[in-house]
Amino acid sequence: MDLPAQDGSADFNTYSDLVCDAIDGRDDDVIVVGHSMNGSAASLVAARRPVRHVVYLCALIPALGRSLQDQFATETGMSDFGWMAGMGEFDAQGAQAWVHRGLAKEILFADCDDIAAEGAIDRLRPASPPSRQGCIPSRRIPLGEVHFRDLLR
Repeated sequence: MDLPAQDGSADFNTYSDLVCDAIDGRDDDVIVVGHSMNGSAASLVAARRPVRHVVYLCALIPALGRSLQDQFATETGMSDFGWMAGMGEFDAQGAQAWVHRGLAKEILFADCDDIAAEGAIDRLRPASPPSRQGCIPSRRIPLGEVHFRDLLR
């Protein structure tokens, strides 16, 4: 499901509320997949309701009690591979968009063929990084390339 990533007032709690509402009434045979920044929201969903498993798909792994901004500021490997060069300025809502298609392909979609990568780049939306997150035991699926390897441990 698409979450309101461009909404600067939305945080990981907002995201997890929306997901919990969408799966309300289902049994606990739910697998939550958190992609990219929404690894943190996936953890909160699983902390709020019974799920069978959480999968981090090329996702940021949340650190207990720390904001995403704090992780970027203090952990080596979080921002030293040049991805910020592909981002535009923050808009009035505090969201940022990818403006460098070549860098987005190199960093985000290096494992994809050209057609799949271009289609994925066309669907990128501006995003505002939320600051609240949670942590639970989980499993991850990292990228095949090295760009995010330290970040997606």
